[in-house]
Parts: sequence; C-alpha cells; structure tokens
Amino acid sequence: MARFFTFNIGEEEIKTTIIANELALEVGLKLLLSVIDVELLKKNCADSNYERVVGLDIEKSFRSTRDGVVIEKVAVSKLCADDFCLIVHLLHSKKIPTSLYKFLDLSDITVVGLGIKQNLCDLRRDYGIQCRNVVVELTDLAPAVKKGFHRETLYLCGFVQVCLWLSVY
Repeated sequence: MARFFTFNIGEEEIKTTIIANELALEVGLKLLLSVIDVELLKKNCADSNYERVVGLDIEKSFRSTRDGVVIEKVAVSKLCADDFCLIVHLLHSKKIPTSLYKFLDLSDITVVGLGIKQNLCDLRRDYGIQCRNVVVELTDLAPAVKKGFHRETLYLCGFVQVCLWLSVY
C-alpha cells in the first residue's frame, strides 16, 4: 500500500509517496531510479561522468523506559531524487524489505545528505541496513550554500544539486 501526495515549494512541484509495504517499496524504488535516469537524459549527460544521486535522510522515534532511559530507533527513511521523494515507514515493519537493502547496495548510486554518516550508522544499528554506495556528507557544504544563495534559489535548484556543484567547482 502506498499513499501519494503532491505539494509545491515555490514553483517546484514535489511528488511524495508514503510506503507502507514491500511491494509498494519495490515499485517506488524503480520509479525513483527512473526519475534519476530521465533527469540525466534530459541533461544529455547519461554517457558522461555524471552520477546517479539519491538524497537520504531519516526520522527517529524516541521512547522512555520505566527507569527513565531514552531509547531511540529509526522510524522513517526518506529517499529523494529531483522532484520525487519516497517516505518509508520502518518502525512498525515486521520485516525490513529486501528491496531497500538491495537499493542501498547498488554500486552506481551516490547517496548524499546532511548527517548522512550518522544516519547510515543508525540504520545499521536498528535494522542491519548497510550502504555500500559512495556516500557524500553535505554538512560541511551547507554554510557555503546558505551564504552564496538565496533561500528561494535553494528550493528551486535543489540543495543537493547546489552542494554537489560547489564540491566540483
């Protein structure tokens, strides 16, 4: 089961799919890959050195035990490319979908994000999910992006694309 939402940030339309089961995740991940490939083709760069880039972020759930210990666990994983975002609920899953393991194991995808290394450690700790892809930490680039661009520009261009552009030039 999946639920679909569309919303606007500035003039950009963002398509979001909330994933609730493994079949929906498989379909969503294939769609995410197709979005990346279409964008590369539009930019006429499919045969050049451009990489398939996916943004990854997580949300955590916190609860307290009777003795006051706070326990955290990854509740949601978000995977985004261009104007498409998958939101995957993990916390109440009986079994973590194998398609998510396989996706994060693809060698031709670069995974990027703010605090990405810690996010991946949390996914490994809570679910045994490992990422063997190239990982790019964007935290150090965030101040440069904020300083050099207006907020509206970030939304329209995409924070990830701007950070990657800055890291190349």
